[in-house]
Amino acid sequence: MTSRMVECCLYIATILTSEYWAMVALMSVFGFAGAGRINVQAVYLQEWVPRKSQTFMAVAYNIESSISDLLIVLLLWFVT
Repeated sequence: MTSRMVECCLYIATILTSEYWAMVALMSVFGFAGAGRINVQAVYLQEWVPRKSQTFMAVAYNIESSISDLLIVLLLWFVT
């Protein structure tokens, strides 16, 4: 729960900042804070995937999660 609260605060700060390097620093910390949430979700995902596809699904899930956060921030950064 703490990881999620920290992520929420960092995400709001990332949206509100207009300086490039501040945004890069906030996104880096945002990524570290998301480690607790992503690891728990990946474990639950693994329970439903056939054993032969578990490695691929774990990698694909983490890539998708990271890229979606990055794309949302870039979209908001260029739109505002």
